[in-house]
Amino acid sequence: MSRARHEPEKGHTPIPLAKALRRAHVLSVAVVVIVSNVLLMSGGLIELRHIAIENMSLTASSIAYTLEAAVVFHDRAAAMDIVKRIATANAVETVDVLDGNGAPFVSWRDATDAAGAAPLPIFASFYHALGPSQITVPVVSGQQKVGEVRLRGRPDREVAFILSSAAWILLCVAVSIPGMLALSHRMFKAIVEPLGNLANVTRQVRLVRAWNQRVPRSRLTEINDLATDFNALLEELQVWEARMQTEQATLSHRAAHDSLTGLPNRSFFTDRFEVLLQGAAATHGRLAVLYVDCNDFKVINDEYGHDAGDDVLKALASRMRSSVRVNDMVARLGGDEFVIVLSPITDVQEPQQIALSIAQAMADPIHIGNARTVTASVSVGIAVYPEDGLDSAGLTRAADRAMYEMKQRKPTRQLGAASHSEGQDNQREDPPAASHTGSKAGAQADQTASIPPFIDSFNSPAN
Repeated sequence: MSRARHEPEKGHTPIPLAKALRRAHVLSVAVVVIVSNVLLMSGGLIELRHIAIENMSLTASSIAYTLEAAVVFHDRAAAMDIVKRIATANAVETVDVLDGNGAPFVSWRDATDAAGAAPLPIFASFYHALGPSQITVPVVSGQQKVGEVRLRGRPDREVAFILSSAAWILLCVAVSIPGMLALSHRMFKAIVEPLGNLANVTRQVRLVRAWNQRVPRSRLTEINDLATDFNALLEELQVWEARMQTEQATLSHRAAHDSLTGLPNRSFFTDRFEVLLQGAAATHGRLAVLYVDCNDFKVINDEYGHDAGDDVLKALASRMRSSVRVNDMVARLGGDEFVIVLSPITDVQEPQQIALSIAQAMADPIHIGNARTVTASVSVGIAVYPEDGLDSAGLTRAADRAMYEMKQRKPTRQLGAASHSEGQDNQREDPPAASHTGSKAGAQADQTASIPPFIDSFNSPAN
């Protein structure tokens, strides 16, 4: 559905903003240039037409005044000479002189009329719409009308004006094109470039969640305001994303780790153990599982309280982490049960050496508050891959059985370690552990409830 939102609708192919702006700009400039020049030309033509009408009236009046004597005395030759002389000096197309009875007296036609008539049909309608095409002036003698002069002007000036105006329009358009392109390029850069930056930042945020991207400032107020608000929104989203990642990491850590000891929990151990087993199987390597249980942990809880029990568990977790290698995994399965995965191992003695290291670490007293200490011990069961099992469940059960057997052999609080591969006859009798001396009187005497650890002998598992 999100893909469909970004696809153009049928019949609506999107075009780049720069192309749309350039098209609109060129069209608007062309319209402005053409309309403005047409309006100027029309205004000039109207004014020129009025001037031409006045000139025609003056010319007709001049002919009528000069023809007075020739008309009165019926001198056609003199009348023709006068008409020809005055009409030739002005833009006159035809002159018709009538006598007092309305009969034709003389007529004159411009010899160049054929040449000037070519553009007239195109221009005639507009030309004649601007004013009268013929001027009539009476010939008066002694306040009595003795004749009439009918004069028709020639639109030479108007035609020349139209042609020159059209040429000027083309020249203006040609001259304005470079400037128009330069201005449009500058305008496009000021508008399109900031919007392009905004689109690029939005795309980076959407595709790769690059919340640190920012839109550059713009010289245009509206676009700059948009960029400022968008950057502020990105900052808020960046803070929100960082907070979400932190919370997600915290929740993921809490889901995979024990809240008391900080060790991986059973779920994390199960998944990680499977990965380690697959790696060992692929490389034909070996690994070991140590199942660790705190001896008489219930006694410590009942005698010193649950806070003391928590202190013992945290100390046990810390000392086990310090006793293993960097790549080994220590996890809490629940209660006082822990599991250690040693991967890889090259010698079957390595798990027993690490178990011994844990035993030695547990020999130190544990502070349980109120200036009191207690010494706890652990039982450790060992299982080795692939001798004792080929899957996680089998290895864990084997290590658990070895740990349980060790607990059964030691009736008092102690540390013991046994390998699942060891036979019962391969065990060595160990001296009994010291009895618990953690009474209140003893605690008041030396502030220590000492539970001496018992360190069992370690035998290599049968190969």
